[in-house]
Amino acid sequence: MLSRSVAERPATAIARTILTEPFRRRTWRETAHHVLACPLGVLWFVGLLTLLVVGVFLIPVALAGLVVLFLAFLLAQGAATAERGMARALLDVRTEGPVRRRPQGSGPWARFWARLADPVTWRELLYLVLGLPLRIASFGATVGVWSFAIIGLTFPAWGSVVTRANSDETTVLWARGSQVSAAEYVANFGFGLGVLFLAPWVIRVLTLLRGVLVRSLLGRSREEELQHEVDRLADSRARSVDAASSQRARIERDLHDGAQA
Repeated sequence: MLSRSVAERPATAIARTILTEPFRRRTWRETAHHVLACPLGVLWFVGLLTLLVVGVFLIPVALAGLVVLFLAFLLAQGAATAERGMARALLDVRTEGPVRRRPQGSGPWARFWARLADPVTWRELLYLVLGLPLRIASFGATVGVWSFAIIGLTFPAWGSVVTRANSDETTVLWARGSQVSAAEYVANFGFGLGVLFLAPWVIRVLTLLRGVLVRSLLGRSREEELQHEVDRLADSRARSVDAASSQRARIERDLHDGAQA
C-alpha cells in the first residue's frame, strides 16, 4: 500500500505541474522576455550595424572612423549589460559580467586598441548583431502559440458570428461552412486548451536556448574567471606588501624617535 502511494506521487506532481504551468509567474516572465527581446534586438542591430559600417567606411577618409567604431564598442557594452539584466530579471539567468582587457597605457588610443583586441567586444557584437534571427523566431513562436491558445479557447464566444457569412468551403480553425456544429465547438475549444498547456514548454525551450547564448557570449568564461582571480590575488598581495612596508617604516621611525629621546 505504501509503495503504491509513493508511486502515485510523481504522477500527481507531473499532473499538477502541467495544469499550473500556464498560470505561473515564471511562464509569463519568460513570455515577456521573448516578446520584448525582438524590438530591442532590432534596435541594437540597427544602431550597431550603422555605427560599424560608418566607422569602417570613414577609416580611410579620416580618423573619425575610429571614434565611430569606439562608440559602437561602447554601445555594445551598454546593450550587453542591459541584456544580462533583462535575462536575470525575467529568465532567472544569472551570469557575471566579463573581465575586459586592460589598456596597455593611458589615453584614448590605448583604450580603443584594448577594446578592438578584446574578445569580449566581439562576443558582445556577435550576440547583439547575429542573434537577431533567433529573437525574431522566438517572438513569432511566443506570440503564435499564445494566440492559438486564446483563439481556440474563445472560439465558442465568437465562432458563430464569424462563420455566419462563410461559404460551405470556408474553414475557420476546425469549423467548416457557415453553421458550426457542437462537435466543431468542442474541437476548437479542445485545440485551444491543448495549446494552452503546450505553450509553457515551447517558451521553456526558447528560454533554454537564450540562457545558453547569454552565458556563452555575454557571461564570464572560465579563462576570464581564472584571470580575474589571479588579478584579485595579485592586487591583494600588493596591498598586503604595501601595508607591511608602511607598518615596518612606522615601527622603525618610532624606534628611531624613541632612541633619540
